[in-house]
Amino acid sequence: MYEMEHKGAFRGWTYLPSHVHPVSDVCRMKMFKPDAVLRIEQMDLWYDTFMHHYGLDLFEERHQAEYGSSFYMPSLSSTTPLAAKLAQTLGVAAWSGEATRTGHEHHSSDRLFVHYTPALARKVFDLQRRDFEAFGYPAWDGNPAHFAYI
Repeated sequence: MYEMEHKGAFRGWTYLPSHVHPVSDVCRMKMFKPDAVLRIEQMDLWYDTFMHHYGLDLFEERHQAEYGSSFYMPSLSSTTPLAAKLAQTLGVAAWSGEATRTGHEHHSSDRLFVHYTPALARKVFDLQRRDFEAFGYPAWDGNPAHFAYI
């Protein structure tokens, strides 16, 4: 679809390329080569380390003391047993915990297996291949039994 944009296929349409273009293109990953990719769906794994590394944990503590709210509360701690999160870490189960919800969200991930056929999964993968590769996501064949949660 984004290739058709350059051929004039969307004249007269309200076209939102940000919903179609691979994120890796928008972020110019070929030019800026990131050192690491932090996936939102794995935020429990990196949040505390990230916040501490950049000194944001101190800002968060002040914010929490002043406003009584926090940005995010990971469901992991140094006392979490490995066995409790092994399936999620290996990608054979969805990550547990409270997902961040936004006002425009329609919980489409809950209906993934209802709408995706093997043919549609291949089409989406082909369209967004650069993102799958750049961000280390596995290809999916559309079969719910083969789905890998990241």
